[in-house]
Amino acid sequence: MSKFLFLLSLIFISSIYADMFSILDSYRKDGIRPIEKELDRYLATTEYWKKKISNSDVRFGWYERPVYLLILDTNKKNTVVYKYQNQPKRLFDMSIVLGSNGVGKNKEGDHRTPIGIYRITQRKEHLLDIYGPLAFVTNYPNSIDRTLSKDGSGIWIHGFPPNKPNKSFTKGCIATPNINILKLDKTIDYKNTLVIISSKKPLESTHKEIARIMAFIYKWRYNWKYSFIDEYLSLYSKDLISTNGDFEHFSRHKHSVFSRKQKKIIRLNNFQVTRYPNTLNKKIWRVSMDEYYRAPSYVYKGKKIIYLLQNRDGFKIWREL
Repeated sequence: MSKFLFLLSLIFISSIYADMFSILDSYRKDGIRPIEKELDRYLATTEYWKKKISNSDVRFGWYERPVYLLILDTNKKNTVVYKYQNQPKRLFDMSIVLGSNGVGKNKEGDHRTPIGIYRITQRKEHLLDIYGPLAFVTNYPNSIDRTLSKDGSGIWIHGFPPNKPNKSFTKGCIATPNINILKLDKTIDYKNTLVIISSKKPLESTHKEIARIMAFIYKWRYNWKYSFIDEYLSLYSKDLISTNGDFEHFSRHKHSVFSRKQKKIIRLNNFQVTRYPNTLNKKIWRVSMDEYYRAPSYVYKGKKIIYLLQNRDGFKIWREL
């Protein structure tokens, strides 16, 4: 740690401890661990996160690093392209056409366009004329779609056939006039783009909601890091579906892991927090992050996505995938 960062850390810690003497005395007697634990506890407060995000425009969520957003309003058949870098910058709009049977895709061949949040996984060109000059492939069905038994594939964002400049519907894909798809190709980094498809007006969020969510995430991390199993499991919905199964299987697995009382390093960054459009009439949040986890028995570095269910009492982790 550089001298500058060390000084910043001391200043920050001094807001928690009464004075510098108590910090040094705690360090002398007990080492860095109690101070680290207190810092971890403070990261789980809404006060910290309100200040952290205070200069960000969070209408369409909070994104720790720059990202492109394609926000699709299926009622208006319109897409707005944004670049989010602390503030959303509106780049351009483009008209779209959707599946011939509307939205809410569930099954292969239902000719519906899905509702949800998707990544673009591939850029394709030299295709059949029906797709226009190029196409972007989405990751439908995403992980949450699969837990809801949705199937099908091949949901693309593509252009129009050259002989049908006024195409009126698709088999479920999102199509836009060729001038738009070419402009989109020149504008976005498709590997760093979220496609947000909603049947209502864009689902907006507030600073208060984002601060509460981030405090919740760091409360989850705190209980995970320090092996407080009951508090940790209390943050999960009984309807959980995870990579370790349903809540009962997940709980058994975590009891086994936490019982080892291993020292853990858990670092989370590159957050993306977004209201998740859905057809379930639920208030769902998608929280994507880069995770680094290290314990004596296991090391992981990669992407984690959890889905939070919000109700009157707060948040519960509904999907962990």
